[in-house]
Amino acid sequence: MEKKRIMALDVGEKRIGIAISDPTGTVVSPLMTYKRKDPDRDADFVVGLLREKGAELLLLGLPVLPSGKEGTQAAKVREFARKLEESGILGREVYHGYGHGAFEGPRHKRKKEKKGCFGSCPYS
Repeated sequence: MEKKRIMALDVGEKRIGIAISDPTGTVVSPLMTYKRKDPDRDADFVVGLLREKGAELLLLGLPVLPSGKEGTQAAKVREFARKLEESGILGREVYHGYGHGAFEGPRHKRKKEKKGCFGSCPYS
């Protein structure tokens, strides 16, 4: 697998948690918490930071309900992902999903089907 610098976002209504990996994509560390302003400015900030840090892969956490279904916050994250695409991250890979496969049980089942508007994640 090709090694890439990864940026990960935890998109909330008031703040966006941002983490970045080392250049090999092996170790991820918290970078900052961004206080949201409006969708356009938020997307512009993230795109600028993505370019500044040289990240080639952007991950967006997709919150799900205990049932495993998407709720209103997941819809807001998907809308922000669309805004990011409009702001110029074309040419970057964008994945959204949850989990990392370490958990077992009905709430954290790995799903292999592809879905989403920007790409696929084995955990989406």
